[in-house]
Order: sequence, then C-alpha cells, then structure tokens
Amino acid sequence: MSAAAKTVIQPAMRWRVSRSGGLTVATLGVLASPFLVSALTSAQTAPSPRLPPPFTGTASAVAPGSTVAPPPQIVLNDPLLAPVPPADKILSNWKQALQNINARSVDLATAVQEVEKAEGSWRSALSNALPTLTAAGQATQFLLYNPAQIAGAAASNNPIVSGAVTAWVPVIAASAWFMTKQASVQATSAKLSLEDKKRTIFAGVANAIVAVFTAERVAEVNRSGLRNALEQLDITRRQYKIGTATRLDVLRVEQDAATARGTLLTGDESLRQARESLGLALGFHEAWGVPPGISIDEVEGTLKSICAPGPLANRADIRKAKNDIEAAHVGVNAVWAEFAPFFSVASTAAVYNYTQATTSGGNYTWNLSGVLTFPLWDGGARYGLLRVAKAVEEEAKLTLESTVRSADIALLQAARGVAVNEQEREVSANAHDLAVELSRLTLRQFQVGTATSLDLVNAAQQERATALDLAIKEFNVINAKIAAVLATADCNY
Repeated sequence: MSAAAKTVIQPAMRWRVSRSGGLTVATLGVLASPFLVSALTSAQTAPSPRLPPPFTGTASAVAPGSTVAPPPQIVLNDPLLAPVPPADKILSNWKQALQNINARSVDLATAVQEVEKAEGSWRSALSNALPTLTAAGQATQFLLYNPAQIAGAAASNNPIVSGAVTAWVPVIAASAWFMTKQASVQATSAKLSLEDKKRTIFAGVANAIVAVFTAERVAEVNRSGLRNALEQLDITRRQYKIGTATRLDVLRVEQDAATARGTLLTGDESLRQARESLGLALGFHEAWGVPPGISIDEVEGTLKSICAPGPLANRADIRKAKNDIEAAHVGVNAVWAEFAPFFSVASTAAVYNYTQATTSGGNYTWNLSGVLTFPLWDGGARYGLLRVAKAVEEEAKLTLESTVRSADIALLQAARGVAVNEQEREVSANAHDLAVELSRLTLRQFQVGTATSLDLVNAAQQERATALDLAIKEFNVINAKIAAVLATADCNY
C-alpha cells in the first residue's frame, strides 16, 4: 500500500484598494495548493499508476518528461460585474456648475425675489411719508329737473362738468418715517440672506459632486468584492468536485456571493440617486455625473477662490441676524410713533363749466387746508402692536445668539475636522490592508485544508466592509475640507 499526493493548482485574481482610494489589480498569480488525498487500498486493488512529483512552485519541481495539465482559467461573466452606465450629462468643470446655479437654481432665484419683495415693501412704506397728487373729474347730466330750482347759468349748462386737482403733504408723520426706515433695514437683511444662500447653495453643489465621486468609487469597490466572491465560489466548487470541500462549504460561499450581489445593487442605486441629487443641485430634472478624472484638489481650490474666508462676525448669516435686531428695534419705535399727533396740509384747485356757484365768482376755486390729528383711543390696537413689536425684537436677539453659537461650534468642529477625518482615513486604510492580507492568507489556508469555509467567508466579508469604509472615510475627509473653507467664508459668484 502506498499514499498518493494529488496537486490542484488554482489561479486567483486579487483586487485591492490602495490607501489613496484607487483600485489596482494585483498580478494574476498561481497558488499551488496541495491536497493530501488518502488512497484506500486492499489486496485486490491494482497498484496505482505512477504520478508526477508534487508541484512546489518552481519549474524544477516537475520531473523531466512529465506533463502537468494547466488549470482552467476562471471566467467570470456575471452581468452585475458590468459597470453602471455613465450619466447622460457630465459636469465638465466648475465654470459650468456656476453657470447652471446662476441660471437654474430655484433656491437662488427665490432669494433674489425675496430681495425684490423687500425693496418693494420699502418703496411702499416710503410713499406714506411723501406728498401725493390726485386729479378727479365729474360730469352731471340732469334728466328730470326744475330749472327754477337751479341757480343762474347752471340751469342752461346741462350737463354740469367740473375738475379738481388735490395735493396732500404730510408734515408730521413720525410713524411713516419709522416704518420707512424699518423697511429699508429689512431690505438689507434680504440682501444678506441672499449672500448666505449663495454660500449654502455652493456648499450643496460641492457636496453633491463629492457624493457622486464617492458613489462611483463605492460601485467599483462593490464590483471588486463581487468578483472576489465569485472567484472564491469557483475555487470552492472545484474543490467540492474533487472531494476536498463539502456541500456546506459551497453553500456558505454561495451565500457570501449573494450578499456581495445585494451590496452591489444597493451601491448602484445609491450612485444613481447621487447623480440625480447633483442634477437637482444644478437645477435640472436629469441625473448628472462627474468625469472619471475629476480632481478633488480642484474642488477645494475652487472653493477657496470663490468663497473668501474672513472673521466669523463678517459671515453673511451673522450680519443678517444683527441687522434683524436693528429692524425689530425700529419697528418698536414705529409703533410708539402711532401715539404722536399727525399733521398734514392739503390744497385743491377746481374748475367748473359755470360761474355762479363758485366762491371766487368765476368758474374756478383754489383752497388750502391743514389737518392736525391727535390719536386718543383706538380700542387698544396700538398697545397690542407694541407688545408684538417688542416680542419680535427679543426673538431677533435670541436668533442672533443661536446663530453665533452654532457658528462657533461649526468653526471649532471644522478646525479639527480635517485632522480627525484624515486620522480616521489612515486607520481605515490600515484596517483594509490587514483585511486584504487576512483574506489572501485565509484563502490559501482554505486551499490546503487548514481553514474552514466560514473563515473564508468572514475574511472576504471583512475585506469588502473595510474597502467600503475606506471609501466613506475618503468622502468624510473631503467634506471636512469643504466645511473648513465655508465655516467663515462668504461666496460671491
């Protein structure tokens, strides 16, 4: 009786994600995996044919004259391995992005209209403090009348026609003056709100671009994971055919491949949604993509060139909050002015088509009148308005305090966010390298029979998980850099 050694040579292609996030393909290697197969013999069994010596990884290990059949090439034709088709629209550069924002952003257009509304309200309030001029005409046709009851020439002038021009000038109108000033301050707040909206819109577009870039990377990682899972499944099935693996091993690896497929499908849908979000941020109904060679450094550089950093107190939203306090304070004064007297002057010039009824003895009149009004009691309306105005002023002060607090925290987090996220990325990269090596060694040990299929599946899942985590950590680093630039910046475009 003698024991025979059988050598099974399996190829394996390894995909790895570098620390920079790029995908590289390692050299296709041939793993020599000897399996010891016990040969049961008996006295009636014919002697085994002579086998070539085991393959030891070098050409000299093969006896001269012997032949070893090359292993069959693993062919993976799973349709899910095909990449997601590119978006119909591709964002070529930042200039195109800014053009789309200015031309199609609904949020930006809404902010512009808010400025128009505020300036219109200011002009309306100003009219209450300026003179007004009105003209009126009247014609009366007598159908049934007694001429004896109509004086003089009016009886022979049927119809009676008259025209008048009236000028009204407010002389003392404290309430109107304060309301005009309040409307002016509110228009300034609307302009500051537009400035801050530009900052948040630009940040949203930048984040959407980075999100698409990251989703593209995640989709690549998912396909690499599925490819590895399918390769391991092919190896396990081959080993099952030669009796060195069990049906349980095959089922475990098949389940792992199914999990990889599900992760890939979820990642592809996230990519499509990220493209659609970028399209919405640019003002379109369609999905937008980014070029494969987009430079993230260009994103950061463009942010710094468009959004100039400065002192935190100069940020548009904080300046708006301060301006709102001033507007609310002027509103309180405007209500107090309702208690003051109001004086106006009016003058009217009129002309008629008859003379007897006029005070001037001719067919025209001209008068001048002054009106002084003392508001005494209006049922308490002014007191109610005063309480409302004071509450609005207090709310404006609280809003400023909240805005400053949030800005301080955002600035503090942005100051350390880049360093923290870069450290997390480094840790994730190291964990991924370890997972890749563990997966490689586990596959080798599984081929020689010292590791179980459960070990193989766990190692493969850990490799895929760390690859996805690394992609997300890359996304977090870029977002942290964007937040650091925008923490104290104003964007003008």
